[in-house]
Amino acid sequence: MTGDDGDVPGALRGAADGEARTITLWSRTDRTARMDDNGKMIGDLESGVMYLVNDRNRTCYAIPRQENDSGHAPAAQVEVRETGESRQIGSWQAKGYELKVAADDPIEVAVWVSDDVAVDMSAQRAYTERVVTPDTAWLLTLFDLGGYPVRQEFSMGSMRMWSELVSVEEKAAPAGTYEIPAGYTGCD
Repeated sequence: MTGDDGDVPGALRGAADGEARTITLWSRTDRTARMDDNGKMIGDLESGVMYLVNDRNRTCYAIPRQENDSGHAPAAQVEVRETGESRQIGSWQAKGYELKVAADDPIEVAVWVSDDVAVDMSAQRAYTERVVTPDTAWLLTLFDLGGYPVRQEFSMGSMRMWSELVSVEEKAAPAGTYEIPAGYTGCD
């Protein structure tokens, strides 16, 4: 879908604890950025480091990739069930799945997947494989469902949240999208 320097922004709408917000996702072959009102997460595919950038405090925190002896994050125990349901999510026709993730705090995910979303899934998977941690390794299961997740409903303990894809387009990212702003502390 994109060349080596192409950027793909996507917009998500979601809610956690009753608070709705819009999240913008940018990706290119070597970087991703997830931006909201509080800051951004920058994924550096080359180094495998995730940077959490807090705009309110002007701070940054680097999370290096965690590996096991084989060089990859260990696989999570995930039970997947296709629900047999189909529904319209935004402009996309999607199939429903339920995921149950075995963890200290079990996670249940209802996900709606569409194969009509113009996103390079191989690039998204490569990025996720580079930055996944043992606690988030279950996310790799989403790439095996045959499309792009256009709606996700998460449930873990008393926490409930959802996200829904609003748009996908190809255009140049704004300057600084993939960079830690000058003057921020913590990621020197």
